[in-house]
Amino acid sequence: MKTTNKAKATQGASKASKTNKKNTFETSEYFKKVILPNRVLKQQTEKIGYSIKILLQNAEAIQLESEFIKLLNKANKDEAIYKQFAENVKKSKAGKYSPFKVLQYLYKIA
Repeated sequence: MKTTNKAKATQGASKASKTNKKNTFETSEYFKKVILPNRVLKQQTEKIGYSIKILLQNAEAIQLESEFIKLLNKANKDEAIYKQFAENVKKSKAGKYSPFKVLQYLYKIA
């Protein structure tokens, strides 16, 4: 089936509109106020210390057990325990930490 010139023009127009949408999205207020801060949070939680801090700040909301809270507080105060966490908490394929992986490690050692 042959495509007509009219069909080709329509395809070209849709490609152009997609690139324009992408450019306007990256400059939109939603992008600046939601997407960019989320990127920063994701980058910060890739570190073990920030993952521990997030869990401690949200301990009540996620109903952390008192054993877990004690271990997290010890890790924040004692550098040897902090290093032990950093060595033993599993990382993602990209080598990054997450609060979920810290929770898994807490369950394993508690």
